Amino acid sequence: MRNIFLLFCFSILSSLLFAQNNKAVLSGKLVDTSGKTPLAFATITIFKAKDTSIITYRLSDPDGNFKVTGLPLNVELRAVITSSGFSVYRKEFHFTSSQLNIDIGPIKMEPDIKTLDEILVFSERPPVSVKNDTIEFNASAFKTLPSALVEDLLKKLPGVDVDLDGNITVNNRKGY
Repeated sequence: MRNIFLLFCFSILSSLLFAQNNKAVLSGKLVDTSGKTPLAFATITIFKAKDTSIITYRLSDPDGNFKVTGLPLNVELRAVITSSGFSVYRKEFHFTSSQLNIDIGPIKMEPDIKTLDEILVFSERPPVSVKNDTIEFNASAFKTLPSALVEDLLKKLPGVDVDLDGNITVNNRKGY
């Protein structure tokens, strides 16, 4: 029984080692166009070229270096490298049993000329909005004096009436 157990453990261990030896490694370094500044935390995604299914992804380290391990042999692969503010870099490759490591060297990432420096968004809230059974008034849309009372604002709201005694009527319904 002990011999069978040892044989089983040995076969599992050898298959794991064999499986790890059949995996390939892609490595490289990402820099800007000057070649001096490394691109930290860029995303390196590896796809199967045939059906674009994702195999794995990694981030570059603070020095711009990356190493993607555990890639399959004899399969056409595509690396897609992205970093904010830079154009997408694509490269197709495949590993064979005689070529288990590919170093694609320093990659100079081109700036993305479509990136905008700044965008200003202006919005305007409507003066009156209805949500189900609730009417909301945007008080800043109705001009009053800085020293005005709430009653002065209420008198300006559409459908709201305030009588001389201070009673409020909304859409001809009393009791507010």
